[in-house]
Amino acid sequence: KAAANDQLDIPILGEEKIRTVCKAFNIPEEGRSLKEVANDLADVLLEDLSRALPGEYKTITALAPAERREVWKNLD
Repeated sequence: KAAANDQLDIPILGEEKIRTVCKAFNIPEEGRSLKEVANDLADVLLEDLSRALPGEYKTITALAPAERREVWKNLD
């Protein structure tokens, strides 16, 4: 997040991977810079990681297989 916002002077590596993951999260990327999409992706991930109250995790919805999500849902 800090690198995407130019708060750290480090390169963002793995552009192809970042853009692929953005597609899984339905983050628009066409015509946007790597820093813009990396910032949006960081927001989603940080929101999931810092969730204090129960709710839908976007990471699980976007990346976990459907059958695994069903198992987890049944555990609640």
